[in-house]
Amino acid sequence: MRYLWPVLMVLFVLFSIDFATQNPEMVVVRYSLDWLNYGIRAERPLFVTLFLTLALGILFSVFYFLIYHTRLLARMRKLRGEIKQLQKQLEREQEKNQKLEAQSTSLNAPESQTSQIGEPEQGASNLENESQEIQSLEKT
Repeated sequence: MRYLWPVLMVLFVLFSIDFATQNPEMVVVRYSLDWLNYGIRAERPLFVTLFLTLALGILFSVFYFLIYHTRLLARMRKLRGEIKQLQKQLEREQEKNQKLEAQSTSLNAPESQTSQIGEPEQGASNLENESQEIQSLEKT
């Protein structure tokens, strides 16, 4: 790919020279604007007229590309700014959620510890009561 463009340019120049030597006939180009009383009449070789047309087409394309590219760059900068703003907002929300989770776990931790601690003691006292009732029933 690195050598493709130079080769294509050399081929284009060779084609241009060959085309120019084969078409030396003179061509009359006329253009007039009647409502402005303006007119152009030029007598040039055919290859000059064609190359001038090609060059104007290339210039038009380059200007159109530059305008379009500039618009795309402006839009890209705007979208990057929005992305940064949204990332900052996301980080703030994640920090808030982490703080809320830390607070909720600290609030829930004593309740869960007391209920876990209280349940085995109640279970043990229930077992003792049942064993005492069974022993009293066996005695009678």
